[in-house]
Amino acid sequence: MSEIREEVVVNPTMTAKDEAAKTNALIAYGLMIIGLFTGPFWIIGAIWAMVKKGDAQGTIFADHYSNITTTFW
Repeated sequence: MSEIREEVVVNPTMTAKDEAAKTNALIAYGLMIIGLFTGPFWIIGAIWAMVKKGDAQGTIFADHYSNITTTFW
């Protein structure tokens, strides 16, 4: 029998800016999910994403901010 091994690949090229962009995107997503049940958090999550979008320019997570603001509008 062959053994199936799953390898976890860690991206060593993530900079501190990428990590911050990832964290801020997750915060915005979390606020918007909570906002599905309590309206004001939906708006707060969208505003958070709009404010932090500039900080995420040039990172691998920049497209998430566009997705969040598009979903909001």
